[in-house]
Order: sequence, then C-alpha cells, then structure tokens
Amino acid sequence: MTISDVISGSGKALTKVGAGTLTLSGANTFSGALNIQEGTIVADNNSALGAVASGVSVSSGAILVLAGSRTIGAKALNLSGYGNSFTRGALHNNSDNNIYQGPITLAAPSWISSEAGTLTLDVATGNNAIEGPYNLTLGGAGNITINDPIATGTGTLTKDGNGTLNLSGDNTYSGATTVNGGTLLVNGSLAAGSAVEVGNGSTLNGTLGGKGTISGAVTVKSGSTIAPGTANGFEILHTGNLTFNPGSSMNWEYDSSDGDLVSAGTLSFPVSGEKVTIYVTKIGDVVNCERTLFTFTGTAPSDPSVAYLNFDLTGTSATKAEAYVDNTDSSVKVLLTPEPGMLALAALLLLALRKS
Repeated sequence: MTISDVISGSGKALTKVGAGTLTLSGANTFSGALNIQEGTIVADNNSALGAVASGVSVSSGAILVLAGSRTIGAKALNLSGYGNSFTRGALHNNSDNNIYQGPITLAAPSWISSEAGTLTLDVATGNNAIEGPYNLTLGGAGNITINDPIATGTGTLTKDGNGTLNLSGDNTYSGATTVNGGTLLVNGSLAAGSAVEVGNGSTLNGTLGGKGTISGAVTVKSGSTIAPGTANGFEILHTGNLTFNPGSSMNWEYDSSDGDLVSAGTLSFPVSGEKVTIYVTKIGDVVNCERTLFTFTGTAPSDPSVAYLNFDLTGTSATKAEAYVDNTDSSVKVLLTPEPGMLALAALLLLALRKS
C-alpha cells in the first residue's frame, strides 16, 4: 500500500500492523508517535515520518526502509531486532543515498543495513548517533557512514556484508569490534576497551582501514587485510597492539616522498606458517626508495618475523623489497629497489642518451 496524501493531526499517532509494506510518500505533519509493530514502512519523503518532535519505534521483526535520496530530520528512533528473513536490518537503506538525522536508541540487539547506496547517520542535535546497551550489527552490500559517536556501553559492534562502514565519530562503546566482511574505516576513534578482530580466520574476511585511532588491540586474521589511510593522500592509522596472523595481509601505497603508515603499540608478525603479504602500490614515478611501513611504541617485532614478510610488488616498478627493524626510531622500514640487472640497463640507456 502507498499513501501519497498528507497524513495530519495534532498528537495523532500512526501504528503499522500486519506483515505487508506501507510506503509513505507524502509530506506528513502528524505529531504523534510512529509505531512500526509489524511489517515494513518505506519512507519516501523527507517528512514521511511526520513531525520531528515525535519519535519512531521499530519493534523486533519490523523494518523502517529509507529510499529515494531522502534526509529525515531529527526524529528520535527506537530500534529493536534484525529485520526479517526477507530484509536484513530493522533500519534499512534500500537504495540511493539517504540521511537520518535523529538519535537512535537500541531497545534490543539490532541490525542496521544498507543494501545499495549510502546510509548516513548524522545527528542534527545531541552528541551520540546510537545509544543503548546492546550488540549492534552494521552492514550489507551498500555503505554506511556514521558521523557521530556510537555509545552502546559494553555492546559489541559487528561489520558484515561487502560494503564499507565509515566511523568518523569518537566512539565510546567498549564491546569487541569484529569485521566479518567488507571494509571498516576508522576515521574517528575506537575506545581502549574495544578489541578489534578482522575476519574469523576461515570463511569471513574483511579489511580494516582509515586514518583514525584504535586504542584497543587489533588482530588481523588469515585471509583479512589492514589498509591504512583513505583515498585522500597518505595518512596514519593508529592502533593498540597489532598482531598479524599467518595468511593475513596489508595493502600499502607510497610515492616519491611519502607512504601510508600504521602506528601501533606492540607489533607482531608470524615466523612460521603462511606468510604475511604486503601488497605494494606505487603512486607516480619512483623506483629506488626507503619508506616506513610501521612505527611502534611497545615491543619491537623480531628480526626473523620481519624477514618472513612477503612483498607483492605487482603494483610497482621495483623488483626487490627488503624490510628491517630500525630501533633508532622504533619503526619497520622497507627498501624498494630494482634488480641489479635493471640498474645496469638503466645506466647503459643513460650513457647512450648522453652520447647521442
């Protein structure tokens, strides 16, 4: 059912029951609460959910869907559950880029998802985007950006699906953070109590990136990746103690003067089993150079573990990479060079040019 006319009424509430879908496409002005007890409501107008002063409540098994490039104002949202077997997420971004500006309170463990486009949570008033002492799952094939803090106490955060979750607030939740799919970009901060696991070492793999600060310990499991920085130049991702498990990897970019960097507490690499692979990408024209991959404030990685790193140089013009621990500035550096034969060829070409 679709209602395109305006629903009005001072203090009048709207309650959705039944398993079907109700699309609200009018600029509604009713000022009572909106209760989605069963089924789905699709908000296809900036004012579809009524006056800002009233709240929205989504019961377990029900769904609020955003679609059509909408900006929903500062309506408080009370959220419960994981959606249903057909649509994942009690709050679901179905398509396009949509913005929800109201604070969200979890009344039970909940799932917020984006199937396509980007869902942005950007609180217009107040400090926290999401509160409530429950576990939270964020994900889907689309993207989610949360510009304000997640303050769910000891609740955990799980990132799933192939999309990208961008956290740019200073988050205070202390439960574990797990990346079971797609990419988690930390461009704000995660609290010290939140240990981060990237992947499960088996069937669920993910990527951790960004330029923010992760105060807790980070473990990158087999099949998963850490990728410091963003698309806006070379940046530093700060972490607590950082452990690479056998079979994990890192995506790293550099140019003629700089490169992405991870600054960790204690830094650990394996010395046996499947190697950790560093996938190197060169930006611009540079061959011979030395760059810093990691800095550390805790215990240095062992020399054998650093020597055990595997460098994939497909994205460079270098053919050789040698990593080593530099204890003078508590860092792990890499020297990228061409093979001696290439150097000789380059010298001959330069000589020929000078003679011509």
